[in-house]
Formats: sequence, C-alpha cells, structure tokens
Amino acid sequence: MPVRLDDVRAWLLSRYPNEKRSPEALRDWYRLQAEVFEHVAETDHGHKHEAIALAAIAREKMGHP
Repeated sequence: MPVRLDDVRAWLLSRYPNEKRSPEALRDWYRLQAEVFEHVAETDHGHKHEAIALAAIAREKMGHP
C-alpha cells in the first residue's frame, strides 16, 4: 500500500476493476480508495488534509455506485 499521496494514483489504477463494473465491484473500488487515502493521511503528513478529503469523497461514493 502506498505511503505517499504521489504514489496513490498508479497503485489504485493497477487495481481498477476493468471487467464487469457491477455495483458491488465499484463499491469495493471506492472502499479500497477510502482505505488507501486514510492510510496515506497517517503516513504523508504534508498531504494529510488532502488525503482525508479524498477518503471522504470515496466513502461518499460507496453509497452511490
């Protein structure tokens, strides 16, 4: 799992559910995003607030796939 915000995009894109994008697959994708951004908020202190905001956006999308 990435520890810097700069590394998150590539890490997440490599895990994007390219096959059938069912509502469950997208919900899992947003859940993963939230977990990664929450982790980065704890490890990349220079981008803590941005990572927290991105985690909140991902959590919000989990309910609306």
